[in-house]
Amino acid sequence: MSLDAALNAFSKVQARYSKFGAGDTEPRGVLTDLIEQVHGGNEPTVPTTARGWQIFTGMPGSEAAAAAMGAAGKAVVEAAKTDAIGTARYMRNYY
Repeated sequence: MSLDAALNAFSKVQARYSKFGAGDTEPRGVLTDLIEQVHGGNEPTVPTTARGWQIFTGMPGSEAAAAAMGAAGKAVVEAAKTDAIGTARYMRNYY
């Protein structure tokens, strides 16, 4: 899977869980940090909790949202590992 495809899938998860703040600045920053770690040759740990993704922790269902984001985040990390050109492009466009 390309990084672009994985990011598009992650965006759909963010939209689905937007009421938990999944599309806010903080979760986007967490995702970018994961990609940046891969780009730097490190093995990132993908969050699996609402606190880890920095979404609203006090709402019922936030852990289910975090689990879905975690699964989509893992796919992004795997795509970033195999799509060096897409990862470099993402980092270049981000910074």
